[in-house]
Amino acid sequence: MAIKIGDKKSAITEERLRQITEYMDIGTEYRTDDISALIGLKASRVRELLKILEAWGGTFVPSQL
Repeated sequence: MAIKIGDKKSAITEERLRQITEYMDIGTEYRTDDISALIGLKASRVRELLKILEAWGGTFVPSQL
């Protein structure tokens, strides 16, 4: 069975969110430039992902997408 494009995008987004949450420590402030350099994304995409995390209360739980 072929993987649907939406499923692939969700899996990639979940992986990026996991990378961000592994990098970050509670109570520490980060710049989007720092995170983008670490995981290899543009700062604008990191901001989008951080907005998702913020909407979830700062906690990443797989398959919430």
